[in-house]
Amino acid sequence: MPSPCDKDSPRLGRLLEQPGRDKEKLLNGSWLALARVALSVPLKSATAALLALALPLSAWAADPQIASLVDNPDPVPAGGLYTYTAVVDNNAADAALNTRLQFSVPAGATFVSATPGSPTCVPVSATLVECNLGTVGALGADTRTIVFTWRATGPGPTTVNATATLLADNDTNNGNNVQSATTTVVQGANLGLTKTANPEPVVGGSNITYTLTASNTGPNDAGNLVLTDNLSPSSTFVSASGSGWSCSHSAGVVTCNRTGPHAVGAGIAPVTIVATVNAAGGTVTNSATVAPATGASDPDSSNNTATVNSSVLPGADVRIASKSVISATPAVAGQNVSFRINPRNTGPAAATNAVVTDTLPANWTFVSASGPNWSCGAAGQTVTCSRASFPVGATDNITVVATAPSNAQVGPTGTTYTNTASITATSTDPTPSNNSGSVDVTVLPDGADLRLAKSKTPNPVAQGGTLTSTLTVTNNGPRTATGPLKVVDVLNGETFVSASPVAWSCVPTGAVVECTHANVGGLAVGASLPSLVITTTATSSGSLSNAACTGSSLPPGSGSATASPPAEGDPNNTNDCASAVASSTTVQPDLAITKTTSTPSGGDKVVSITETSVTYTL
Repeated sequence: MPSPCDKDSPRLGRLLEQPGRDKEKLLNGSWLALARVALSVPLKSATAALLALALPLSAWAADPQIASLVDNPDPVPAGGLYTYTAVVDNNAADAALNTRLQFSVPAGATFVSATPGSPTCVPVSATLVECNLGTVGALGADTRTIVFTWRATGPGPTTVNATATLLADNDTNNGNNVQSATTTVVQGANLGLTKTANPEPVVGGSNITYTLTASNTGPNDAGNLVLTDNLSPSSTFVSASGSGWSCSHSAGVVTCNRTGPHAVGAGIAPVTIVATVNAAGGTVTNSATVAPATGASDPDSSNNTATVNSSVLPGADVRIASKSVISATPAVAGQNVSFRINPRNTGPAAATNAVVTDTLPANWTFVSASGPNWSCGAAGQTVTCSRASFPVGATDNITVVATAPSNAQVGPTGTTYTNTASITATSTDPTPSNNSGSVDVTVLPDGADLRLAKSKTPNPVAQGGTLTSTLTVTNNGPRTATGPLKVVDVLNGETFVSASPVAWSCVPTGAVVECTHANVGGLAVGASLPSLVITTTATSSGSLSNAACTGSSLPPGSGSATASPPAEGDPNNTNDCASAVASSTTVQPDLAITKTTSTPSGGDKVVSITETSVTYTL
């Protein structure tokens, strides 16, 4: 019958021709074919039979080896994951039996996982993992790849050494059963980020505050940090700050930088970001990421991003945008005043059951109130305008008309009143602080308020000298003053001499001087009559003080003189009168002068032909 050698010889030849095969090992193991030949012939003795039974011939031709061992990445940041990929095959003609791969990392890293995993690969200890590969087929046709994942514990910089050892029951060559790898570990700082939002839920149109807290769990100190926060498209940036952080905003992206180092486990000040939520409902999402700007690498980016989802309740930011007086100011007592109220809804949702309330000040009387899409009425001093729905962006203004208090109620110099309007709605208002608006209006008493100013020169004046008094009449309003206007001046220690300009007609009666101006055409509000100038002689010594009045008032000692207020009446007599004073003295100066002449030569009074000048001494 055919010999087994005939069968195995071509097979051995093919192996020898394959690139990369260990030819010497294959040849050394080729005696297995001879053993097979011996077993194929009849056994001649018991000894031969026993020999055949004692020798498991397939165990003598296996050569499992570690073909390669590669680490990745290298270098790896401290605290980061990295892998060792071991490739195992069998060079020899027969299968390797009970093949085991032992993988050891004695220090600097912790085992995470192996692929394939348990029960093929199981950790025997903290530093050793053993993989049971079973039978590995012959001639390189049964390649096994095992990936070990470890975490570098650091801190960096350092190195980690790993050793892979292969075992098999029938391995004929142990020279290729061990490989090692050295992995460089650089500095690594595992940054993390947490994030909270307040309030939750948030009302649409209101502000939401995000608090971002970064951390470093090492194993190395972190360097400079950069924090990036991406606001929701339905949010508007308001502010960003944090102790030690420098923040900026652009197009919905908030960027904050912080200078290191940041020690392992040390607290890092949080960043607070405030934004306005513009959504009318649903959910707003905000996501932020922390990363190293410089310094140690981050070995684990899985915890660098924090995201928070906030539920949004419908909100309508109703407000009083402005309150103004649209009639003439200052107002006049007893006349109607028109107020304009500008209610607005900046959303983001429509407001329901909106009510505008305007409480009139005391002594004001309601006349009317109206506005597009508003239903208005009044009860006493309270004016209310309401509507069932107030859309976002509506510009329906309200006009309220009221009568100002009377002259007696506002007082002689006028009174300033404050009128306030407010708005409410049954929908949630995210910003109630802007729900009111006020305007101040000054009400003057009705009529033409004349005011007198007076001055006197010179001061002092010599007894018997001339004094000039200047009196100016001004109309403070609020109406134009019509009809003749008068000034009554009571002299004191003076004698009337004259008055000017001619527009004033003055009649002295003893010490009382009555001067009248025809005031043709009326005296407008804020205008003054031509100043009245009264010239007198100081007849007494001492303080010469006297008073003059206009409008509806008369100075003391005016006797039978009469006042001539404007036709509209002068409602304020507190500014009708004015006084002036000058000191009159009996001491008078006695002036004298002397004069002499002289010439350059001799000082005589004859100018000779040689002299060219004369000197006068006064």
